[in-house]
Amino acid sequence: MRPEVPKGRNPVVHFPPVLGQPARTLPIAEATKIAQHFHASKDLQMAAELFRLILNADAEFDEARFYYGILLHETGQSDAGVELMQQTCAHNTTNAHYHMRLGLVFDERHDGPRSLACFRAAHAIEPTAGSWYNMGVSLLNLNMLEEAEECFRKATKLYPPNQTTSSLNNLASVLYKQGKVVEALVNYKAAHELTPQDALIHSNYLFISNFVPHPDPMALFNEHKKFSEKYETSIRKNNHDAEMAVSVLQRDPNRRLRIGYLSPDFRQHSVAHFIEPVLAEHDQSKFELFAYYYHVADDVTTKRIRAVVPHWRNIVGQSDAQIAAKVREDEIDIFVDLAGHAGLNRLQVFAHKPAPVQVTWLGYPNTTGLTGMDYRITDAFADPPGMTEAFHSETLVRMPECFSCFKAPLQSPDVAPLPALSSGHVTFGSFNMFSKMTAYVLATWAHILLRVPNSQLVIKYQGMDSAYMRELIQNIFVGHGVEKERVNTLGRDASHGEHMARYHTIDIGLDPFPYNGTTTTCDALWMGVPVVVLAGNTHVSRVGVSQMSNLGLQEMIAQNTNEYVDIAAALANDLPRLAALRGGLRQRMAASPLNNVPRFTRFLETAYQDMWTRYIEKISAGV
Repeated sequence: MRPEVPKGRNPVVHFPPVLGQPARTLPIAEATKIAQHFHASKDLQMAAELFRLILNADAEFDEARFYYGILLHETGQSDAGVELMQQTCAHNTTNAHYHMRLGLVFDERHDGPRSLACFRAAHAIEPTAGSWYNMGVSLLNLNMLEEAEECFRKATKLYPPNQTTSSLNNLASVLYKQGKVVEALVNYKAAHELTPQDALIHSNYLFISNFVPHPDPMALFNEHKKFSEKYETSIRKNNHDAEMAVSVLQRDPNRRLRIGYLSPDFRQHSVAHFIEPVLAEHDQSKFELFAYYYHVADDVTTKRIRAVVPHWRNIVGQSDAQIAAKVREDEIDIFVDLAGHAGLNRLQVFAHKPAPVQVTWLGYPNTTGLTGMDYRITDAFADPPGMTEAFHSETLVRMPECFSCFKAPLQSPDVAPLPALSSGHVTFGSFNMFSKMTAYVLATWAHILLRVPNSQLVIKYQGMDSAYMRELIQNIFVGHGVEKERVNTLGRDASHGEHMARYHTIDIGLDPFPYNGTTTTCDALWMGVPVVVLAGNTHVSRVGVSQMSNLGLQEMIAQNTNEYVDIAAALANDLPRLAALRGGLRQRMAASPLNNVPRFTRFLETAYQDMWTRYIEKISAGV
């Protein structure tokens, strides 16, 4: 006996002529498969029409309702699509696939809590390597690091050995966020060995290598050169250098130089703090600006940057070859990389050498290793002449003062009085990512707390307010003889203004090493908080030297960890000096090269013009 069809539901649907077949009546399940075929074939209009026919016949046929929801999500009607998918999941509570797929949609919408809830529901129905992995991704995005680590370890055990790349890569990211840099490197390396063609995993390995205490600069340079050998060499076999030189010589020599900036960070991001003011200050009578942006975020920072760049290129979803072709089409003269090996970099675009002159700057404190990257912008404090040239594939171009310029955040409260005067104790602080705070750094900070009785330390970064991270950090200090009550951890604030106001509670900033802070140090200084820094022998460990030197605060620069502790302790034990320094730091910053955007931008433009002149002289001479 056939089951009864509920009211308002029909077991068949009348289909129009499709796929070479005449109009006909089909069972609803068969009709749904045809609609899914059109969806998979990217004929979205026909797929949508067929899904609507099916749902008119049976509004509760789960498979059609769910996949029509996905189609709506993919075509700009995400809210309506999500509603259909949620209805399906509520109606069919035992289908793990539906819950899993809805979780992925919420992940695409950057809705971490609902994404995690869906993945957990799918996992409760059918635990698999995939459900462990997807829960791990959501937990990682929510900075729930202890649970994320467990999920990725479970996924790695359950996946076949040759399918563990993503779980190993994400496990490494979790470990890195917990400050377990050496273990993170082991997992990044394992992931890369499984998928050697994945350049981003290789970049992850190189990026994290900069955090290792006491690094070997030459060994790290050699690792960067391996990146070039693996990904750049094959691309450069078919280079366009000769024809590009001919094209350049045929251009109007009096035209404006075309500068292209490539970045995933034209948004609320630390890189934007330094590039946005320069883009706004560029002399557009001499320079024609292009921005190539590859991130889905379109926030207020994105809108401000887009407003000052005449030629905005959204390149999300485009291949390296497609982006390189667009850069050639735009006839860019100087192409600037703002990511290096950090984050979602696109270094392989530069491997195509789409522009005559290529430069790396800002986003990564080391060499790219690429032979086609001509220059790296720095200064004589971060890269003293003779100290670091041997560790770069690029020619170093040193700005006359500082290698970057800081514009104070729009939401900056006034500098508050020295908190130690009212609290009765000195509070040290570091708002850097915890991965910079290696065991060696934390041991040094523990020595400072032991030298300064009753002093406290605040460590602030996203995810640091979790009970797990607080206990992990406090236990490290207890191991060095510091009471856990003297160490506090804070997470991300709701607004940048609230974040900046946190400096009202900090007396002295502590810069991590060897990977120094950059934005965090500038923020601290702007809020009146002096920062103790340690001088290293590579750019990544000399950013603080550059900042303090440009401020005229060389007394804040230590040459070794003993000096670092001495400087911090001496400052903490001299509150009148500390209060005076705090009271004048914002004015000092405002008057320094670090905050003089017009002056810095003129220096940068001169550097660009010099690079271009050298290139023209080279190709004119036939070199």
